[in-house]
Amino acid sequence: MKKIKRLLVVAALALIVGATAKVQTQAAVTGVKQIDDSKNSVKLQCNAILRAGYYYLELSTDNRNWVVMDVSSNPSSLSASSLTSGTTYYARVGTCTDYNYSAGLVAVGKANVSASIDVVTAPETGASKFVQTGATQTSFTGTFSGSFGANYYQIYYNDVLLGASTSTTVKTSRKLTPGTSYWTYAYPCRRSSSGYIARGSYSYDYMKTMRPKVSTSTFGITSALSNINVYYMAVSNNYNVDGFQWQFFVNGKLKKTVTESSSSLRIANFINGKAIQYRVRPYIDCGAKKIYGEWSGFKSIGYATKVTGSYNRKSKKLTVKWSKVTGAKSYTVSISTKQSKGFKKVKTLGLIIPEIDNPFFAQLAESLTHHASQAGYTVFQCSVGNDFTFFKNAVECLIGKTCDGVILTAPQTITPEGIKLVKYLQNSRIPMVLLDRAVYSVFCDFVTCDNKRGGRLAAEYLISHGHTHVGVLLGGENTYTARTRLEGFWSAFAANHLPLDQVVTYQGTFSRQTGYSDDPRAGDRGCVCGREKIFRV
Repeated sequence: MKKIKRLLVVAALALIVGATAKVQTQAAVTGVKQIDDSKNSVKLQCNAILRAGYYYLELSTDNRNWVVMDVSSNPSSLSASSLTSGTTYYARVGTCTDYNYSAGLVAVGKANVSASIDVVTAPETGASKFVQTGATQTSFTGTFSGSFGANYYQIYYNDVLLGASTSTTVKTSRKLTPGTSYWTYAYPCRRSSSGYIARGSYSYDYMKTMRPKVSTSTFGITSALSNINVYYMAVSNNYNVDGFQWQFFVNGKLKKTVTESSSSLRIANFINGKAIQYRVRPYIDCGAKKIYGEWSGFKSIGYATKVTGSYNRKSKKLTVKWSKVTGAKSYTVSISTKQSKGFKKVKTLGLIIPEIDNPFFAQLAESLTHHASQAGYTVFQCSVGNDFTFFKNAVECLIGKTCDGVILTAPQTITPEGIKLVKYLQNSRIPMVLLDRAVYSVFCDFVTCDNKRGGRLAAEYLISHGHTHVGVLLGGENTYTARTRLEGFWSAFAANHLPLDQVVTYQGTFSRQTGYSDDPRAGDRGCVCGREKIFRV
C-alpha cells in the first residue's frame, strides 16, 4: 500500500511538471512592432523567448490567410519584401524548431504565435501640384494633390515641421516673416493603427507671405515732357511679391486702375493741370487668382502745363513760374540743363530756429545756409520764437513743400502740443535732425554741444578761485540746454563736497534782458550774492 501511494505522488508531480512545461512552451511572442519600411518592404522586431530556436514572420491582407515571409534566429530583424507600396498588411510572429525552402519558405514546429498587428509600406509617389490659395503678412495657405496609398501627410517649410494631417491643404500654425518665400515640402505617409508612419518621397514648391503695407515714402512720380512715369522704389529687395496694383483718383473719383507685374508703370498724361491722388498695393499671383495686400496711404501729385523760368546773372538766381494745378497744396520743382532729359528735383532743406535776432542762432543759420548751398541745397528758413502757432505753421509748411530734410531747434518752452508736432514731423518720413535742444520722448539724430560738461567746467572754475556761494542765471525751466548745464554745475559742487544750497538760480530766457534784469524778484530769490560771483549759463 505504501509503495502504491509513493507511485501516485510521483505520478502527480510528473503531471504538474508536465503541465508547467506545456504552459511555458505555449507562451505567445510579445513586443511585436514595426521598426522600418520602404515602398515594398517592412521590418519588425519582437521580444526574445528563452530557448527559442527560430522566429518566423507571417503576413496577411485579411487577417485570416497567412504567408510565412521570413525565418530568423534574430528576433530584432524580421523582414518581408516584394510588397505593394502604400498598403496596410497584418503581421504576426511565432517561434519554430526548423524551416526549409523545399516548397517555398516553410516554418517547422510553429509555436508561441503573437497577436496580429497592422504594418504599412510607404506610398509610391510624392505629393505634387502645389497651389497657393491665400496669404497674409505672417501666414499662407495652399493645397497639393494627394498620393495613392497615403492616408497621412507631413508638411514642412524650410525644414521646419508645419503640421501633419490627413488633409491635402497647407496652413501655417505660426507667425512667419512678411514678404518671404518659403520652400514647402509635402511627405505622403501611410500610418498604422499603432501610430507607425511609413513616409514616402517628398515633393516641394514655394509659398509666399504678403509683404508689408507699402509706405508712401517709398513710391512717387517722376515727370517727362508728354507723359507721367509712376514708379515704386523698394525699401528692401527681399519682398517677394509678383507685382503691384495702382489706383488714380481725380476729385475723389476713381479715374484709373492699373495692375503691373513689375514695380513701375507708365500712364497717359490725363493728369496734366490737375492734382491727383494715387495709391498702391502688392499682390501675389496664384495662377487662377491674385492675392492682394493692404493699400498704401494716398499721395498727391499734379503736372503743371505752363512753366517759365528766368535767370539773373548778377544774383545767380533762377526764378521759375508755372500755371496753377487744380487741387495742389504744394509743388516740387525739377530742373535740367537739357530740354528733354536729365531732370533732377531741386534739393531743399527746412530750417526752424527760435529767434533770428539771437546771435547764436543767426550764426548757425548763416553757416548752415552756406554749407547747404555748397552741397546743392536751397534752405527754407523759419524763425518761430516761442509761439506755438508760428511753430505749427512752419512744420506744416515744410512738410507741404516735401523738403528733403528738416533741421529743427525746438522753442525754449516745448509744450506737450509742441512734442506732438515734432513727432508728427518725424512720422512724415522727412529726414529730421534736432539741433542744440533735445525734445523729450523724441528719438532721432541730434547735434548739440556737451552742455553738462560746460556747466561743470564753469563751476570748477569758480570753485578753484575760492567762490563757493554763487548764483546762476539760466534760460527757460523746460529747456534741455538749461537743465543739462545746471546738472553739470551741480555735479562739480557735489564732487567737491560742497552743499548744493550754496548754488542759487534764477531762470529767465536766453536773452540780454535776462542777463541785465533789474527785476526785484531776482533779489528775492537770492541771485544778488553780495561780493560773490553770478555766473550766466
